[in-house]
Amino acid sequence: NDTSAVLCSLQWFAEASLERTFFELNVDASLDEAEIITFFDDVCEKAQKVAPSGAMVVVFLDEINTSSVMGLFKEVVVDRTYSGKRLESNITIVAACNPAGRQSLSSGACRESDLAREWASGHYQVNKLPISMERLKWNYGALNPEQEKEFVLRRIEMLDEDIPIYLAAELTELIA
Repeated sequence: NDTSAVLCSLQWFAEASLERTFFELNVDASLDEAEIITFFDDVCEKAQKVAPSGAMVVVFLDEINTSSVMGLFKEVVVDRTYSGKRLESNITIVAACNPAGRQSLSSGACRESDLAREWASGHYQVNKLPISMERLKWNYGALNPEQEKEFVLRRIEMLDEDIPIYLAAELTELIA
């Protein structure tokens, strides 16, 4: 009967283990090769688990060209391998990059706290994409003035959650 079918479906759903199919990696210069390899090992493990169902796994690499290991990201995006290991066929890579040419305020910053401060302030190293990745790039243009103010305000709030709103607004006007 209908009631037992519904109960059976609910039981199946309650017992089902749902797997994550979206992964995001926020890239910056402090991210090292070992961390990236560990990330992709985990993604590949999940992709293998969901492959029988036909599910795709999406990996979003944010600010990919701020990495200190661009060669590894080129390998992931173009060659579909990482450190010589093949990505699963049900993995799709999507990446965002920044316009190249912005230079770090403290060029050669190597301490983690310096890198974090530069990221939060928006002043960090942006690398040119390798030629093989350049062909895959789409240009969506720059932020408009209102979007840029919103971006700067959020960065200031990230630096200090306790900053008074009037001070954050004043700093935003000075910076944006």
